[in-house]
Amino acid sequence: MLGFHTPQRVSRETRLRSRYAEGLELAVERAGLGAAPFTSAVPVSCEAGGAARAALLDLAERLRQPRAVTDYGLLQVRRLLTDGSGPLYVGVPGQLQLQALAALVALEPGRG
Repeated sequence: MLGFHTPQRVSRETRLRSRYAEGLELAVERAGLGAAPFTSAVPVSCEAGGAARAALLDLAERLRQPRAVTDYGLLQVRRLLTDGSGPLYVGVPGQLQLQALAALVALEPGRG
């Protein structure tokens, strides 16, 4: 049901939001370190440590706030983190920052 939040759903959403925020922060950190040799980790775009850094950290901060977020916004964040052919991993100038900002707007109830 839309708008119906059981304690279990709220707890699960809180954990999910925390995990997504940690993933965004880790991506920014990894981008700042550069490519690591001999690892199976998918390298993040250098833009995550550059032009998109502030947008990604703003997105992580918003996920940690207790205010409500939309399911659609959470889906956008999930796609940003998990799409291996997306802008977090494939460097298309400006695209990562745009998608991070779009996800930030999509999180807001009534705006996304």
